[in-house]
Amino acid sequence: MVGNHLNKLILFFFLIYTLSFSEKISGTVHRVVDGDTLWLKNRGKLLKIRLYGVDSPELDQDYGKKAKKFVSSLTKIKPVTVYVKYTDQYGRLIGIVVLDDGTVLNQRMLLNGTAWWYRSYAKNELSFKILEAYARKKHLGLWAKDNPTAPWIHRKQK
Repeated sequence: MVGNHLNKLILFFFLIYTLSFSEKISGTVHRVVDGDTLWLKNRGKLLKIRLYGVDSPELDQDYGKKAKKFVSSLTKIKPVTVYVKYTDQYGRLIGIVVLDDGTVLNQRMLLNGTAWWYRSYAKNELSFKILEAYARKKHLGLWAKDNPTAPWIHRKQK
């Protein structure tokens, strides 16, 4: 029952998202770089996509390789639609990735405990807050550990 309510809430917030994004791009996921970055093949060009509002563990962190594998299992060589929010300082397109079955990848990662809600960049995303809280409460994914190190802290320490 909880899953059904979460799915409805996710759909509601996604419908709101589509109103605030600047561009919609469809293509096939060519390669998954890590848990929150991928390459999209669109009309013969490769575009680097960074998932909006989530931050997954770095590959050298606990759960980093599992997060990448999770994203790969859902996206590799599959069609997706990206709702682009903006382009960051590194030239990556920042967006919401929607799988061919309608699942919002960004939210699915939070729900399964494969990423943190990236509050600094998506502070008004209520659905992200709810999904991360759910994964924490259920000790899913990276939340199975008592005090996982957030990727932004890990990057700063390096």
